[in-house]
Amino acid sequence: MTLSYYFIITTSAAIELLLCCLFFTFQFEKKPGFALRLLGSLGCFMLCILLFSIFRQHYNNLTTTLCIRLFCYILIYFMLKLCYFENYIELLLAISAGCASQLLTGRIFEFIMFFAGKDPYNSLSLFPDQFLPIWADWAIYTILHIAIAYVLSVIFRRKRVDYYDGPTSRGILFYCLSFTFILVVLSNYSRPIEPEHPALAMIIRCFALLYGLSILFLRSGILEKARLSNELKATEEILLSEKKQFESMQKEIELINIKCHDIRHRINEYEDKLTSEELKELKNIIQIYDSSIKTGNDILDMLLYREVPLMEQQNIHFSCIADGRILSFMEKNHIYSLFKNALDNAISAVMKLEDPEMRIISLTIANENGFASIHISNYVSETPTFHNNLPQTTASDNTSLHGYGTRSMQYITEYYKGSIHFSVEKNIFYLDILLPIG
Repeated sequence: MTLSYYFIITTSAAIELLLCCLFFTFQFEKKPGFALRLLGSLGCFMLCILLFSIFRQHYNNLTTTLCIRLFCYILIYFMLKLCYFENYIELLLAISAGCASQLLTGRIFEFIMFFAGKDPYNSLSLFPDQFLPIWADWAIYTILHIAIAYVLSVIFRRKRVDYYDGPTSRGILFYCLSFTFILVVLSNYSRPIEPEHPALAMIIRCFALLYGLSILFLRSGILEKARLSNELKATEEILLSEKKQFESMQKEIELINIKCHDIRHRINEYEDKLTSEELKELKNIIQIYDSSIKTGNDILDMLLYREVPLMEQQNIHFSCIADGRILSFMEKNHIYSLFKNALDNAISAVMKLEDPEMRIISLTIANENGFASIHISNYVSETPTFHNNLPQTTASDNTSLHGYGTRSMQYITEYYKGSIHFSVEKNIFYLDILLPIG
């Protein structure tokens, strides 16, 4: 065989693998000068392919083919490393997915040719011999392969990049290396015997499809498990942080009550030495704390004790009809976290309204047939988007724990085997929570 033959065969397989891997990197963060980096690394990649082709021309055997394929994976890894900021785990995940995608793409095309009555080992054309010029057959072959690989990447590609702890990273690393190596070895050694045994070829083809799909589904399962683990960890961090906030607020309010009590005595002592305006101002200050809402639940009262004055400062009208006594079955920090997140979200929403008359927040807590019914409503300036039945944050910051407030509310609700529902109707946002009492 000539050098050009080996170069075309090696190049087509290597470029197909590279494209399959790149299809799984769309969500990666690109480095500056991405286009130049990609073109430069692609040039080096093609130079290596030429060297591989020369070597293959002189030493064409299964071991050589296997080594060349493994070197291609190593080259693609360094290409991705040069072009993207992601860590080695993400790059290996993209390569393993690309490897499985390439396997599936080739086998799916073989099935298409089989049903078209063509031998996939002797031809790459879907049409009768010499029906189309060879360049047209190559174009159709290439377009179909790219289309199949792209569709597979759309189905199995993630929308965002996650970060993993040590054990998860090691598990993903083992998955990437072991499954990819097994796939490469099996494909390399099964391919030469397939043309001579049609029945065995069909069995291998079906097995390859199942194996490739299992790799992609297993990859999705591992990543989904890791994502849920990250979300749970972030939610627990928020709950712990809010528990500390609650304990701090409890101490602050106790201190304020002591100070208010002292001020009342001082006012009585110095009443004759103060002007009527000074006396009125001092009494108004104390009145803010004396007139706090009483729900029958000390934890909720303390939260409202702090939140209501802040809402008044922002000209937010707060309506509260709450029987807090029915929340006695809940842990204190859960009560604080649940209502703090709900009220913070409502306050943030109404503050975006231009019309001050629409800055209204309503809270209702009641016993409904043995369930604690919690209902919060407020106007919104725009309808939020929902994902997995949870409203998505529209804030500009992108901190690691941001956006987990609604998830912590969901976590608490599920902890008590309750239900939580968010909805929007006629520019009014509704939060409804049902918790079984007891």
